[in-house]
Amino acid sequence: MPRHYLTIILPKCPKQLTWHSEAPVTVGARVRVRFQGRLSWGVVYASDTTPPDFATQPLTEVIDAPPLPASTLDTIAWLQRTYFSGWGAALSVCVPRILLESQHPLQRTQRYVRTSQPLPARLGPQQLAILQAIDSPTPLTQESFPSHLSRPSLRRLLQLQLVEPILGPPLLGFTPPATVRPSHPLSSAQATALATIQSAQSPTLLWGVTGSGKTEVYKKLIHARLEAFPDHQCVFLLPEIALTPQLTAEFIGAFGRRVAVWHSRLSKTQKIQIAHRLTIGDAPVLVGTRSALGVVRRPLSCLILDEEHEWTYQSGTMPRYSTHRLAAYLAQRDGATLVYGSATPRVESYHRAVTTQQWALARLSERVHPAPAPRIQLVDLRRPSGHGATPFNGLSTPLLQALRQCLDQGQQAVLFLNRRGAASAAQCTVCGQTCQCPRCASPLKVHGRTTHQRLMCHICSFISPFPRRCPHCSSSHFLLKGLGTQSVQRTLLAELPGVRVLRADADTTAAKGSFAQLTQQFDNYEADILLGTQMVTKGLDFKRVTLVGLLQADVGLSLPEFRASERITQLLYQVAGRAGRHGQPSQIIVQTYQPDHPLFQQFLSQDLTGFYQQTLTDRQRLGLTPFGAQGLVIISHRDKATCLRRAQSLARQCPAPPSARLDVAPAYTPRTHGLYHWRLILSAPDQLTVDQWFGQHAPTFQSQGLTLDPSPISLL
Repeated sequence: MPRHYLTIILPKCPKQLTWHSEAPVTVGARVRVRFQGRLSWGVVYASDTTPPDFATQPLTEVIDAPPLPASTLDTIAWLQRTYFSGWGAALSVCVPRILLESQHPLQRTQRYVRTSQPLPARLGPQQLAILQAIDSPTPLTQESFPSHLSRPSLRRLLQLQLVEPILGPPLLGFTPPATVRPSHPLSSAQATALATIQSAQSPTLLWGVTGSGKTEVYKKLIHARLEAFPDHQCVFLLPEIALTPQLTAEFIGAFGRRVAVWHSRLSKTQKIQIAHRLTIGDAPVLVGTRSALGVVRRPLSCLILDEEHEWTYQSGTMPRYSTHRLAAYLAQRDGATLVYGSATPRVESYHRAVTTQQWALARLSERVHPAPAPRIQLVDLRRPSGHGATPFNGLSTPLLQALRQCLDQGQQAVLFLNRRGAASAAQCTVCGQTCQCPRCASPLKVHGRTTHQRLMCHICSFISPFPRRCPHCSSSHFLLKGLGTQSVQRTLLAELPGVRVLRADADTTAAKGSFAQLTQQFDNYEADILLGTQMVTKGLDFKRVTLVGLLQADVGLSLPEFRASERITQLLYQVAGRAGRHGQPSQIIVQTYQPDHPLFQQFLSQDLTGFYQQTLTDRQRLGLTPFGAQGLVIISHRDKATCLRRAQSLARQCPAPPSARLDVAPAYTPRTHGLYHWRLILSAPDQLTVDQWFGQHAPTFQSQGLTLDPSPISLL
């Protein structure tokens, strides 16, 4: 029998390497090999009987598990060549390390039944209680085993063969919501949108205002695709984990246990269980964040990106892939229906669906529950009348009045501030120095109560106690500058005695399941005000919310980034969409230092189309996407001068094509995690030019361990 030479991908290795086996090994199989003196896990990418021109080591072990399908290996190869990453990084997208190294068996539901064996004369009270529970109408399962009963007594009954387990379907791998949401018949507008999607020969943009019932359209589409292709996979993607609980309730209400949920906060055991269910076809409906695309093991029949405008659809680690681009590739490869849905589509998506009509367009212009147009008020924070003579505490006089009126009527309010913590900076009042992160060029944020404050870096998570004295001049006097959700919460409790406030930010939702619990509390009317960062701006549906306040709508508007105004506009419409979703009159209050800015004036008149048209005109003039393309190379080094020299040297080594321009620029935050950063920014007429330039110079960049981003979501 000829020797088999196996091309294997290892998680942390940028190249494919070769080992040999005396017996044939299935392509896609998980294996263990000896690499750099230790055993490593890997995946067989190819097999050949032709010996290479170098010596190879023998394979150590083949894992007895279903091999990866050819489609997964194809996706790994596409990620590697499209985003110029190492093979190991591309493998990690499709086969997370937990799954690569797992040897756990599939867990199934298990209920207990009595056997025909006669009962012995003497049984303990716990054993009798277990038998009584088994004989009750409610099945006794491994998951529902009461805490007051003894598991050792159960094991003894199993040993005596008085009880036997019966295996049921695989465990879900996640905790289902306490309540599920029912489906509803489609309105005529929803039915028209569904028909447009089903008849489209290209991707479809489902552009529907907040509360227009896009989710119902998604569910009906998935129903139809499941009937047509029962062995295929339907995938529904969300931009953030925070949106998962409510959407999971929607999909479990429609599809029951056929649903699987995938995101980064699942435990190791949960991920292993869900991956098994996806492999055996037990979960044809997959709901998850962008990483869910990597664990799909069956052909796709339907792929939906909800809230498609969100920047979190772009990976922040190598390979820095765009979920939009990966979704388009997978849908075309498998012949799947592809839908991008949003109330505020990306400018690029609007251009493809409306201007050039490369995509189909399905519109939902009205809410399912008709309501009067929201009253929108801009509050000018530059004027004393906005917040009185006292230092601004986040709540203007108009907003406080609206909150009191809202609460008096038994309604709820959502307040949005895109800054967590108690203050944005702590500044010495004597020397003027600001407390800085020792590893990042960023002020430390103030967290905690007045009596127990600490400083935290939101970039690298550095934490230190609040200083008693200034490290520069030894003064003990500090001025806390800027607002945060913690300080606003204290202000609300002081200004509105008896008010019930829930705060949703990275500090309050760090624990597993905490955000789902928080939103359930708010939905049950256990609080009057939901105050939070971006996680409260999208996807959430609360019946009693009639007031939305944006406390500092300018945050991020002054960033030197051409997408800044687009992101602020999307935030405005998304957070405003949390109010009046069930037909009530609603009010939107926007506090801003720039009320005359065209962006806020367009929002005041609800002219979203006008914003798109003006933005496209500006981008065409400047050659920016979708009328051009940008690529990014990030150079990092511990020494500032060395980092700049490397960037300048690379710019000379890798010049831009004749039709493009290459700029050397510092990062917006020039130092993070102890490293300085410079960037090469390639501006080209199209994505093909960017990809060709990266392909030509990728070996040079990869040899120096640089970060490559051929389709960046931000140039900062």
